[in-house]
Amino acid sequence: MSETIPVTLPDSIAADIAAYSSVDGVSAEDLIRRAVETYVSDRRFHDLRARIKPQAAASAFHTDEDVFRAVP
Repeated sequence: MSETIPVTLPDSIAADIAAYSSVDGVSAEDLIRRAVETYVSDRRFHDLRARIKPQAAASAFHTDEDVFRAVP
């Protein structure tokens, strides 16, 4: 299933999308879809990180480096 969502963009952004989609050989629609997918993926990661942070801190994982040291 898919949903169409109308979006209004400033002319400068629309021009950038047109230029980059042409250079990359993809449609403007595909470029925008990829950008939204990247945003949603990043947001999910940050939300997960925020939820797990208290448990990680309780287990002495305070930084990414702490995690990297613990993973073989």
